[in-house]
Amino acid sequence: MLTALSKVYQVKNAEIAWVAEFFYRCMVNTLKEQSSGLSTGMTVHAFARQAQWLIAARARLSALDHPIPDLPVTHPEPTVCDFSVVPDVLTDEAGRAVSSDCVAIATSWAACFAEACGSNSAGIAGGMLSFDLKRTTNNLAAVEQLLNAIALSSDVDFPETAAPEATPQKLGGGTRAKGSLLGK
Repeated sequence: MLTALSKVYQVKNAEIAWVAEFFYRCMVNTLKEQSSGLSTGMTVHAFARQAQWLIAARARLSALDHPIPDLPVTHPEPTVCDFSVVPDVLTDEAGRAVSSDCVAIATSWAACFAEACGSNSAGIAGGMLSFDLKRTTNNLAAVEQLLNAIALSSDVDFPETAAPEATPQKLGGGTRAKGSLLGK
């Protein structure tokens, strides 16, 4: 999916470029998490960071829900939001496989980025049209839903050294978060 989103976006709306850049950073940092080296799941600290990012992303989006300025002088030069080089989501810098959970979350953040940059609102002076705001907000809800599903799943470990006939076992305690990501 990331390859399908990869291109250079010309965004005239500086506010949307600001939000899109945040989504992009969330995607890249998710792929660099220590949790990306786990077979499945994420650490409690990674979940806490993701929760902070979701709160910050919602705050940024709500800042775009204002009357749209429509003066020609308010249209700045386009901002380039470059997503032409797609991060390698299958391996980390050391060549280790990245957890499929982290790839799924990073892909959801990338969808938020592409939705913002490719929206009709990207060509207006400021703010965000109501239908674009709704779609981008829905993409953020998808990130949260995915994180909640990962948090609620059992601790499973599939180490590369496990015997082929080995079955996954639930680990007691663990370092993974339990319950809903944002306490809902």
